[in-house]
Amino acid sequence: MAMPQTNISGRNYRERRPARSRKQPVPPVPPREEEPLTGRRHNPPLDNRTRSRKIRLYRIRQILMDSLYRYPARPRPKETENADLEEVFARIETMLKSAFESAYSYFDCRPIKLFSDRLSSLFHQPLAKGFKLIEYGLPITDWNANRLNNINWIQKSIYIDSPMAINGSYRIAGGYWSELNSELRRREEGDGPGDFDEINDIISGEVVYHPSLIQAKGFRYRRDDGEDFDIEECATGIKAFGMLQLLLNNGSLTKNTLLIIDEPEAHLHPKWIVEYARVVVLLNKRLGVKFFIASHSPDMVSAIKYIAEKEQMEGGLNFYLAEKTHQGYQYDYTPLGTDIEKIFSSFNIAFERINQYGSKDEA
Repeated sequence: MAMPQTNISGRNYRERRPARSRKQPVPPVPPREEEPLTGRRHNPPLDNRTRSRKIRLYRIRQILMDSLYRYPARPRPKETENADLEEVFARIETMLKSAFESAYSYFDCRPIKLFSDRLSSLFHQPLAKGFKLIEYGLPITDWNANRLNNINWIQKSIYIDSPMAINGSYRIAGGYWSELNSELRRREEGDGPGDFDEINDIISGEVVYHPSLIQAKGFRYRRDDGEDFDIEECATGIKAFGMLQLLLNNGSLTKNTLLIIDEPEAHLHPKWIVEYARVVVLLNKRLGVKFFIASHSPDMVSAIKYIAEKEQMEGGLNFYLAEKTHQGYQYDYTPLGTDIEKIFSSFNIAFERINQYGSKDEA
């Protein structure tokens, strides 16, 4: 005789299984209060909200205590077992103050390793040991004392690698475009540029910033004839001079500013290359702005040299020639003073290439 088969699904089977009991940590019962007359102690009734709050506070306390004393080198003192949240936060505050004081004391020593490590991270490679930084004859890097001395004459540095930065995407160029635009948007009340009107005369107008404007992140070009343009609609030459104009008008350019510009001639008309060089020399003469410029243009190099001589500013002018070494793509920068003959010798390579590729072979 066949026995009837019992079909028990896995679902029904699981439903019939008794639920496992998990032991949950039970928060300690709050201390009982004493009655003022009888001296007897009783537990006041707690509503669900109060009890839930006490449980949360207890868990927070446990998490904080476990975080503070998780390491073997920092055993938990016995007196902290019954510490309330205020005591726990007081201990955290003490530990944070101690950590910051230790860090500040380390920074006050100004170890040169912090500076070299930061530069290595920016250039994505270790730097040569023993490099020297000198400001007006005074050493900034002191390797013997392992100390970075104070920089007295440069309190702000601004880097411009393209006029497209004024309305470009920060994701393309990285964080320094964001820093540059923050400087361009800066609105500082002060004396302003004074009688420095050369940029207005060159571009026949003014580049301004208004935070309320949405177009081009608030940058506009206002021409002298009353026309107003979104900066994105303007030529790169307007943007190049406009960036200098914005920095000049908002007080970013002072005697303590170092302005680093990479190939400013790349987006300029040959005539405006000379005008740009003149603005650079005049900013240095009138406001004391320091410049570090990389250029491949003989017009830019010549204009800076001869305009500086006319304005009697050649004393602070120094040219350097980048010469490739035998070690891969490394270069040595040879100081030339105000002598630019070697620079023009390197520019002659372009004429040699023209003759090589453009001249007709003699029959």
